Amino acid sequence: MRSGAILFVLLVFFSLSAYGAVQITSLSPDSASPGTEVAVTGGPFSAGIRVLIGEAEVTPQALEERRLTFVLPDLPPGQYLLRLAEGEVVSPYPLLFQVVTPQPQISAISPAEYDQCLTDPPPRIEVAGKGFAGTASLLIDDVTVPVESVTRERITLTAPALSPGPHQVVVANPGGNRSFPRGLLVNGTPEIFSVQIGSDDVTSYALIIDGKNFLAASQLLVDGKHIPLGENVVPGQDSASFSDCRTLVYHRHPYSSQPKRIAIQVINPGGSQSAVTYIQAP
Repeated sequence: MRSGAILFVLLVFFSLSAYGAVQITSLSPDSASPGTEVAVTGGPFSAGIRVLIGEAEVTPQALEERRLTFVLPDLPPGQYLLRLAEGEVVSPYPLLFQVVTPQPQISAISPAEYDQCLTDPPPRIEVAGKGFAGTASLLIDDVTVPVESVTRERITLTAPALSPGPHQVVVANPGGNRSFPRGLLVNGTPEIFSVQIGSDDVTSYALIIDGKNFLAASQLLVDGKHIPLGENVVPGQDSASFSDCRTLVYHRHPYSSQPKRIAIQVINPGGSQSAVTYIQAP
């Protein structure tokens, strides 16, 4: 009789506990990625109710008597038991909830274009979107590049040195989910900002060409004539030297000291070229 009485008491206790616990009748959706809003119906729900997803505890963001919503926290992919708790009482019939890796989406890249001639320090790039996992990777032309920070909606990085032209940016989450590619343009077109007269060596003088996107392999055209760029030039012949991607120096040997109109242009490998700049100089 004693064991029978104990069993009866336990059955009554669990029946009353189950009767007093809140019930879950549906989840919508029952499979989602972190950051998704999930609705739970059932009830009756009261203030102080908590959502239990495995061992994680979440406070509802909206609560009605028969419906509540919460935002799925950042949990690893997998199946979890979803329950509700009021005080020490937990819903007796949990439902299975599937946490899945989000599908990343890129909505914007800022800036979407930068110069091949990078500034110092290089510009910062922000990739905006949604569904970025905390360990997401950023790929440019299928090559992973270093990033500075990753949130669910934003990835920041320092602009990498890339060849001029269009490139494809992709965000990849663990598990293989990838965003659709988004375009990034590296501007490699040379541009002349100004030309200033520099040092004068009696028989020659320097013209300092300031601009951007100059290369060691750039071609300098003066009045349509190619000027050798480098150190191996014939003495007394016009030449040019590359200082950096913003500065070329044209070493000119004039046949007259009288100023004349000079046309200057820079052409990069591949054919991109600056506009022609005109100056008055000997």
